[in-house]
Amino acid sequence: EGAFSAALRAYEFLLDTEKQVALAAAYGYARTLDAQLTQRNSMTEPEVRSIIDRYRQIFTDHGENPLAAEAMLRAAALYEEGLGDRDMALDLLTRLTNQWRGTEASQEGALRLADIYFSANRTDAARHILDLLIKQSNDGSEFHDLALLKRADLLLFAGHVDSAVAMYTDLMAQPGSIAANDAIQR
Repeated sequence: EGAFSAALRAYEFLLDTEKQVALAAAYGYARTLDAQLTQRNSMTEPEVRSIIDRYRQIFTDHGENPLAAEAMLRAAALYEEGLGDRDMALDLLTRLTNQWRGTEASQEGALRLADIYFSANRTDAARHILDLLIKQSNDGSEFHDLALLKRADLLLFAGHVDSAVAMYTDLMAQPGSIAANDAIQR
């Protein structure tokens, strides 16, 4: 708690400074509150909404800054995990993947979007998102490989065991990656 309090006081000080510094401080402040509540493992709805509002202000007021993409990603995560509001999470993640295509935040958002679609049994939508991510990301990148892993999971779920195993096998050929380790466990 002490480290979070010190960080929050420092961010409050920086919020009154130059515009770019203030933006970074606003994001850092929201992210610190977010981390503090996550670590506490108990968030009330008003606390979650307060943090979402801080993130929303960042991506509304500074939509061209890369921190806006990060803020949108975190707000979507809080809508989904903190409030159980998949519709708002889907809306923000869709906006994120469209507005910030090619960025790490967008790629992480696409993976999260595919997970939400999959859990809602919307496998066609999940497959579409993953196929776009695979096409748009660099071969061998973490997000590319994770998209391939999730694509293989979809094949397995659909009963296409041979195709899924082939994809898992290809992923296992890249030792040390998160996707390779997960493919081995499949």
